[in-house]
Amino acid sequence: MYAEPAVVAELRRWLRLDRACPRYRTDGLSDSCLGLGRVAATGLRAALAAYPALRPLGLPRLLAAGDDPLARGGGVLALIAPPDLDAAGQVEFGRVLMRAWLTLHSAGLAAHPLSQLVDVADTRDALGTLLDVAPERIVHVVRVGRPADPAPRSARRVQHRSSLLAVTPLDAVSLHP
Repeated sequence: MYAEPAVVAELRRWLRLDRACPRYRTDGLSDSCLGLGRVAATGLRAALAAYPALRPLGLPRLLAAGDDPLARGGGVLALIAPPDLDAAGQVEFGRVLMRAWLTLHSAGLAAHPLSQLVDVADTRDALGTLLDVAPERIVHVVRVGRPADPAPRSARRVQHRSSLLAVTPLDAVSLHP
């Protein structure tokens, strides 16, 4: 994942590793949401800022070695799309994905997306070979297990007064009973 400059650029756009960032509580993945302490967040922020210079020196391998979500336990679930999925089918498949997440949550399970397995061509191809399926049909991979602790909240943008959707701000609801 960290070897692909485009993936790292997208990651940098979504990470909120500095509490002084104006968007820290608005959207993205904050250091607290990711369970990072101050030192780890500062180190990751510095490493990603120096990415262009440090990439040829092996930074991607070092960053990848720092976290192995599969080593944390739990099972892995992959969603495989039917071949030749059209636009309407993609929307329906999104509904299937949402129902799967809700079903897992209702059963007391947590799902941790492993999008890097799908986003990076080499890993997607290897996973396709392992599963004996065309790699482009793999649309979602998650690690599933019982959480040790409730997940920290991540910030979400909320558009109030939408004519399409009524949304309750996260601050007004509790996600954990």
